[in-house]
Amino acid sequence: MADSTIAAEVEINRKRKEEWSLLLDYYRRQGVSEEQLLERQCRHRFIRLNPRFDARETLELLQKECRNHNQVIKTIANEEYPMLVPWLDAAWGFYALPGDFGLAQSSCFRSGRVYGQDVSSGAAVAALLTNQLDIEQTCQGIRVDRTATTQQSSCISKPNLRVLDLCCAPGLKLCAMADYLRTNNTASQLIGVDISEGRTNICVRVIQKYQIDLETSGQQLSVGSSSETDTVDGNTKSDICIQLCCNDGTTYLQDEAAAYNLVFDSQVAAEELLHCGKRKRMNKSAKARQAKLLREQKNLHFDNDKNLLLFDRVLVDAECSTDGSIKHMQKRFSKKQHQDQSNNHRRGSLIASLTDKAELEALIALQKGLAANGFRLLAPGGSMVYSTCSLSEQQNEGIVRWLLETYGNAKLVPIIIDASPSNGIRQGSLSGTLRFLPGPQATNGADDESSVSMTNSLVGGGFFLAKIAKTNA
Repeated sequence: MADSTIAAEVEINRKRKEEWSLLLDYYRRQGVSEEQLLERQCRHRFIRLNPRFDARETLELLQKECRNHNQVIKTIANEEYPMLVPWLDAAWGFYALPGDFGLAQSSCFRSGRVYGQDVSSGAAVAALLTNQLDIEQTCQGIRVDRTATTQQSSCISKPNLRVLDLCCAPGLKLCAMADYLRTNNTASQLIGVDISEGRTNICVRVIQKYQIDLETSGQQLSVGSSSETDTVDGNTKSDICIQLCCNDGTTYLQDEAAAYNLVFDSQVAAEELLHCGKRKRMNKSAKARQAKLLREQKNLHFDNDKNLLLFDRVLVDAECSTDGSIKHMQKRFSKKQHQDQSNNHRRGSLIASLTDKAELEALIALQKGLAANGFRLLAPGGSMVYSTCSLSEQQNEGIVRWLLETYGNAKLVPIIIDASPSNGIRQGSLSGTLRFLPGPQATNGADDESSVSMTNSLVGGGFFLAKIAKTNA
């Protein structure tokens, strides 16, 4: 072996150790141990029930699938999968499955009965559309039973609600919004925006599967209707219109002349389904017809005087370093090691956005741009949720503090989840915000399985959540 090759391998190993040391140090500061980062398999994965299928039937099917997956499915607490997530209102339909459960092979998943969605993102939608997590609402001396169906009573209802999801990929939160608003008979327009064409196409497929296609959405389309409707026991439910735009979230709707780039409209998709029937693939004429209908869709965000119509709710689930997802980071590190071994030296650092000052500043600038534009598009009296799947304070509390300091009409709405801090849900360094630590949180520094309650570890990935109101001032 040539001396130059040996020297290159030595340098790769040195950089790998240095990067790993930086990564471990970062996670230790966030309260995540090396054992969690490396050795612990994800104990649970999470699903959300599609409310347009019978819940009891879906749960029975899932229970059978879990039993087939692993005959030993009893938890330490003697509970059986699927396990209801106890800290979020039961009406949202979040359940835990075994961490190694193959969702892609599940008939419930393939048939559209369940979404594969992390429960922490469900908390973001709950905070956005309801007052369930607001401290002023929950701290009235009344104990809230999270296992009861209280969603209807805490709904913040408004006719013709306008909701913006500024970083919408992969579309699961949009579906959760649509399901919730449909259940509560709230006619709404939901707008999803993402800068990436590839991610936007993923959103289209997800929404098409769960909101449009007859076989997998659980809905019925009224013949002769041009809009998406549900028919249950002969009663027509409220209309929900979902639109997807491929745009830069930092500049979206800055003026009427800006490119709208509408790539999906649920009403257009419903019309196409009625026209073509159950055919899965569109031919050229169908694609051309749909593209023409999308071009003809009126830009509903400006009135006749070209004044911008603002949104009642805005979700900014901002692009971030994604370090809150331990499983995702493990995959990235494994991929980086493989690239190093393949002598692919042109790849950047695994954690550049965490350790490189210039890259971190660029990421924070992007997050500020998203938060600022989201707040600009929010109507007075409306609410905005800012969230990330990062543990970094600079990307989380730092952005919220900046927003509150920059805009005098921005007010933090304190939120809380009635759960023990030992389960990984706690207040952020900015009081009134929430942090979700990834994985089960062992008590007293113990590392054995018995030190963690199974039901108390139903948290999901690392996540940050803040709610901001726009006052009339």
